[in-house]
Amino acid sequence: VGGYIYVVGDEGVTAEGSNMWVGKYDPDGNLLWSRLYAGAAGLDDNLYAAAATTDGGVVVCGIERSMAMPMSFVRKYDGDGLIVWTVIDDGTGDVGASCYDVGIADNGDVLVGGSTVDVTVTRPRIQRLDEAGDERWSTTRPSGSRSRR
Repeated sequence: VGGYIYVVGDEGVTAEGSNMWVGKYDPDGNLLWSRLYAGAAGLDDNLYAAAATTDGGVVVCGIERSMAMPMSFVRKYDGDGLIVWTVIDDGTGDVGASCYDVGIADNGDVLVGGSTVDVTVTRPRIQRLDEAGDERWSTTRPSGSRSRR
């Protein structure tokens, strides 16, 4: 959107593990802003995906770790790099979740792809959040099910 390029990843910091990093570049490759985020536990935190919003901002997703348990991390920044909202989720069984992909629907809703841990089984999960970061719905693929072609 607008020719901007968003890049996500992580940056290793001594005594802090990996911290989430997001940067916004103009079409000529000039860095306009970047943000670094370290979770509260000081463990490895990683961003894996970004999706530009129609208002010039970006939604990013990844994993924040708390006592080695992964939690799904989704955050929206406005066009100037200010935080609009953050959703941190420990999954359907409260024992872990991850976010690996994010997209923006035609109406501005945020589509989140990842996984959740239910007891000892990790299952694929998708969520739909509204523009304010509130969950519209979430679904988890049951274990043992197979897709048909």
